[in-house]
Amino acid sequence: MLAIGRKKKSKNEELFFLELLDFYKQYLGDTANIVKKLSELQEKYPDQYQDFIEFQKDPSSILEIAKDIDSDVGAILFVLFARIAVISSKMMHIYDLDTDQQIRLAKDLKEFIGEIDSSIEKLKKKKEENK
Repeated sequence: MLAIGRKKKSKNEELFFLELLDFYKQYLGDTANIVKKLSELQEKYPDQYQDFIEFQKDPSSILEIAKDIDSDVGAILFVLFARIAVISSKMMHIYDLDTDQQIRLAKDLKEFIGEIDSSIEKLKKKKEENK
C-alpha cells in the first residue's frame, strides 16, 4: 500500500510519484493540444464539427455522413471511425487494464496512427486526381 499521508515513504514510492507526476504533466499537455485543435476545427468548420458531435452521441450517424460524400472517402472514414470507437472504449478504462493489455493498447494506437497517416495520403492523392 502506498504511504500517502505517512511521513516515511520508500524510495520506490518517491520514484513512483515523480514518474506519475511526469505522466500527468505529459497527459495534460497533450490534452491541452487536443482541446486547442478541437476549438480550431469547430471555429473553421462549424457545420462539419456539429456532424462530428452527433457522431459522438450516435456512432450510427456516420452512415448518414458517409452517404453524402464520395464512396471511397466514405469507406475510409467509416473504417477509421469504427476503429476510433473501439479504441476509445478501451481508453476509457485504461487504468483497469493490466500491464499486457496496456502495452497491447499502446501498440494498437501506434498502428492506428499509421493507418490514419496512410488514409490521409490516399485521400490527398484522390483529391489531386480529381482536380
